[in-house]
Amino acid sequence: MLIEFAKLFAQRSIKVAILTTALLMTQAGISNAGECKLSTRHWASMHHALISLHHINGEETDLRVKIADEPGERAAGYQHICPQIIDQSAILFVYPSPQNRSFHMNNVHAELDIGFFDSDGLLFLVMRMKPPLKEGSSSNIYSPGRDIKYALETKAGYFAEHRLQPGEVTLEIR
Repeated sequence: MLIEFAKLFAQRSIKVAILTTALLMTQAGISNAGECKLSTRHWASMHHALISLHHINGEETDLRVKIADEPGERAAGYQHICPQIIDQSAILFVYPSPQNRSFHMNNVHAELDIGFFDSDGLLFLVMRMKPPLKEGSSSNIYSPGRDIKYALETKAGYFAEHRLQPGEVTLEIR
């Protein structure tokens, strides 16, 4: 009897989790709900690190991030990841040498902020990235127009909320 109850509870918990995710996505206006995942192969392979964002006024903002330092991880980024995961995480894209890179929002389920850092770790540009308006259409391309060493993707509004302004912040990976 107890084992049957446990099986029933587990089945209902999975259904509740699926329904909750679908409801959250509907409220966020996401049309391609079938593609939203809590994790992907590349997402799971990114390791965690703590970074510090040093303000010129002496303040520090510490942030736990996923590190995308392998080509597959950098190519995947937040693709297919559910909005509630995006809202609670950040990705630091790390390149082996400074290079001019472009980013897109295909298969990304929420707006993002992206901050671009040069080889000295100085934040020089912040952009808001938006998913395509309708499923199947192409995303805009977001490029800083110059070489970067790091790019930090966060939930939309993070940079403004933490007063992270270009020319005033440097990045340190701990």
